[in-house]
Amino acid sequence: MAKRDLFEHIRKTSPQVVLLGGVILGAILVGASILLGIASVTLTPAGGARQVGYAAAPNWSIAFTLVFPLFVYFAMGAIRATDRAFSSLAQMLVDHDGNPATDAANTIERRYRRMLGKSSQIATVLACLALAASLIEWVLCSVMPLLFGSPSPEQEVDWAVAKLGQGICVRMLNVVFTFVAYSTQGVYAATLLVFLVYLVVFADVVRQLTDATTPPILVPDVQSTDPRRGFQHLGRVVEEVVFACGCVFLVFWLSRLQNLYLHSSTSTLWAFLTADLFETVLQFDAKAFFRAITDTGGLEYSSTVVMIGAVVVLSACVGVPLHTLRRAAVLGRDAARALTSRHPRLFARHCSDEAVDKGLNEMVVWPIAYPQLNELLFWIAFALLSICFYRLGVAFVMAWIWRVAKRAIGSK
Repeated sequence: MAKRDLFEHIRKTSPQVVLLGGVILGAILVGASILLGIASVTLTPAGGARQVGYAAAPNWSIAFTLVFPLFVYFAMGAIRATDRAFSSLAQMLVDHDGNPATDAANTIERRYRRMLGKSSQIATVLACLALAASLIEWVLCSVMPLLFGSPSPEQEVDWAVAKLGQGICVRMLNVVFTFVAYSTQGVYAATLLVFLVYLVVFADVVRQLTDATTPPILVPDVQSTDPRRGFQHLGRVVEEVVFACGCVFLVFWLSRLQNLYLHSSTSTLWAFLTADLFETVLQFDAKAFFRAITDTGGLEYSSTVVMIGAVVVLSACVGVPLHTLRRAAVLGRDAARALTSRHPRLFARHCSDEAVDKGLNEMVVWPIAYPQLNELLFWIAFALLSICFYRLGVAFVMAWIWRVAKRAIGSK
């Protein structure tokens, strides 16, 4: 029996089961933090007393209970949807003369599996490195301070050292809890790197299919009633990719908020985020509100790393649908036009020449139904601004909640 590689295991695993397992694990961590007295912790480091409990840290409690499980669900959904998409695209492959490619489905399948197999080793190495990095962070941020000393002045003091100064048994329980939490973080970080490797493979396979110099060549389905002319089969994959990238960005944004808060002098995260916002709104001071909402909060090491990660994820969100697949549709349309110019009656057995010209001329080269190109670009630009001006996202969320509440009250 052939040995399965990493991606083969992912393709055979149910995303629903993984989602449920992730949510349960996140809930167990929150429950355990409550039992151990780590959920709500007030520490008094050099910057002043602050609430640094596990439950009060959204980049841990909310991210692990909801956001990260959703990311894994969408990421696995994208990988599984790729098989169905490539199977549907097989009927759109032709040779140099425009004739249907022989054994097209198996050609795509072999090419895709071969590239996944080669990339599986790279993905496995990256996953191990991500897990190792999280464990190193666990040792530096929790094990060393709790068992061998106190946190360094530069360290962000939080729930990872909540039991500092107490008995050895209590500190060991803190260490065990942080081990589980940081290991879970490592698993999710590894999943993200594996997902990025998959995106590279997926984009490269699509690129090869649209290379007119190496048949089979991917051309539009002129008989399709969908304006995307067959490329809608890739839509489900892209939608899953966009949602997965959105979840990861949300984690990065929550991490930036928490990092900035830990370096502040405010007592709670809520007070830190809403400082000056309510006052400026109530006083109708537009200039003060603008200054508050465009505060960058500083760019220390943690925030810089988070911002870089957010940019990488958003680039993947843009690169796959906007560049790779949109370009594939454009090249496929150009290839079909070139074939019809050499063989005027190429598609005559399917439909009239007028219908072929109309189908190609009116073809939509954006592969997904939602979001549309302008909408996606808008939200990506807004996300980039939000990761830099952290209160911009907070103001948006508050405005959205206010709008929903207003509608709910008005409907009664």
